[in-house]
Amino acid sequence: MMTALRFDQAAATRQSAALTASDAPQTATVAGELLVTGPARDTAAGILTARGFDLVAEAGSVALWRHPSADVAGTCADLRVLGLVAAPNHVIVAAAVSKGRGAAAPSPVAAAVGKGRGATAPSPTALRPAGPAGSTAGAGVRVAVLDSGPGRPVDGVLPGAAGHGTFVAGIVRQVAPAAAITTIEVLDDTGTGTEFTAAAALFALAAEAEAPQLVNLSFVALGPAGEPVPIGLDAAVRELKDRHPGTIVVAAAGNTASSTPAFPAAFKSVLAVGTPSAYSNHGWWVDCTVAADGIVSDLTTGVRDTGVALVEQHSPWAAWTGTSFAAPQITGILAVLISHGWDSAAALTALSRPATAGR
Repeated sequence: MMTALRFDQAAATRQSAALTASDAPQTATVAGELLVTGPARDTAAGILTARGFDLVAEAGSVALWRHPSADVAGTCADLRVLGLVAAPNHVIVAAAVSKGRGAAAPSPVAAAVGKGRGATAPSPTALRPAGPAGSTAGAGVRVAVLDSGPGRPVDGVLPGAAGHGTFVAGIVRQVAPAAAITTIEVLDDTGTGTEFTAAAALFALAAEAEAPQLVNLSFVALGPAGEPVPIGLDAAVRELKDRHPGTIVVAAAGNTASSTPAFPAAFKSVLAVGTPSAYSNHGWWVDCTVAADGIVSDLTTGVRDTGVALVEQHSPWAAWTGTSFAAPQITGILAVLISHGWDSAAALTALSRPATAGR
């Protein structure tokens, strides 16, 4: 049986309006860094070494190269002319973002939202996350949440997006309380990370003898218009699916109100989840939608920098809006179906029915 999630209507209205009214999306890559993959990596290595690049790290079939003052875009273009697979190292951000400008702060449940960016005033309600006590829903199912950690204060203050991963995992737990959920940190407390870090985590899952049945990615990659897809994430997702065909990867579609494919959600082998709200990305590549405005879940307590003011949150729950919080709802539903004996193909087919999903 599915559990309806609790939501804070006031927070939902303010946060959704703020996302919809925000500026156009920005793009971002890591300065001086590029990724190389494919069978001709040795050829690329010779060229990059000659140009002064240093090999920083390797994960699976992807190599990370760095040159602080190099023209990365130009170098990637030169390599692609030679038939090599190279692209900048994309910045990834939590999909609770305000039009690609960084992760928006959640609204503590016992407070209203000021300008959609953080809590400024108390609220007469104090909601708790839903979820039946003692439920066996999701039993025996392993879920990996690639996201941020629980949140670590800096000089006694939590960054606005701190605890995003805890919040996302909490949503999965509300729907599938008995699932075994592991959070793997690929984002920092500002809700920001790098493509290579996320790819490395996916390659590590691919290398496991038994990968989790479900992987939740509540982040999007920011890249320059016209650039190739994030090649590191592409290679890592392919490796995971090749080695573990039954693993389902679920990703947030992003919040830029755009029909342009956003990755990793837009990869063919990934289940892309949006919301019916105006801020949500949409289009042929979005597989299903679910409401995710003002969703209530677990969050780290403490003083938080909302971007507007410092707000002390005493309650361990908060309300947050964005496709970041749509994806884990679907992940939770899939966990329940799998725990009831459905295989991954049957579970995905169930989600394609009009009653549970939309295009």
